[in-house]
Amino acid sequence: MSLIFFDFDGVIIDSFEAAYSVCRGFNPEISKYEYRRMFEGNIFTKLDSHPTAKKYSPQDFGLKYQPLIIDLPFMPGIDVAINKLSGDHDLTIVSSSHSEWVDHYLTSNDLRRHFNEIHGSDVAKDKTKKFKLLIEVYKVKPSECILITDTLGDIIEANEVGVPSLAVTWGFHSKETLDRGEPGIVIHKTGDLVPAIQKHFKL
Repeated sequence: MSLIFFDFDGVIIDSFEAAYSVCRGFNPEISKYEYRRMFEGNIFTKLDSHPTAKKYSPQDFGLKYQPLIIDLPFMPGIDVAINKLSGDHDLTIVSSSHSEWVDHYLTSNDLRRHFNEIHGSDVAKDKTKKFKLLIEVYKVKPSECILITDTLGDIIEANEVGVPSLAVTWGFHSKETLDRGEPGIVIHKTGDLVPAIQKHFKL
């Protein structure tokens, strides 16, 4: 059975404004444009290397962030796609958010049962490490996996371990930005997700 890595923020929920508002609370000088660009790489690395950004822990971020996302609706139709995909594939979450926040949201919206694993920032801040760990656990090849994401930074990290990417344009980054990572597939609607995955795995 093939393994699907779902990103959470931007793919399952539209959380950019919530995330930016928390970041801006710590760092008022960071513009929305600059914050979005940070996701063109690993967000933690970008924040750590920023010349003026105040450093804050994931726990501090989460105290302000989790209350903002818990009542956000999931992307229209993503629940239907997740339900269909879970019947043919092993689904996991690989996120820059803390596993506990993601688990809470998915449980509250009756989506948690579809995902075998949630690997958030508490597991590792580097997504390449989480990809490698899950590939080893499920005893699959990188080519037997696919990442569903909305950011260039995720695509770059998936490329590093040989995992193909499916990019969605309803999240943090535009198609033009996503294309720089050369994802194998780009889709614009949640209704296109299942057919795209089926075509990729030749089901």
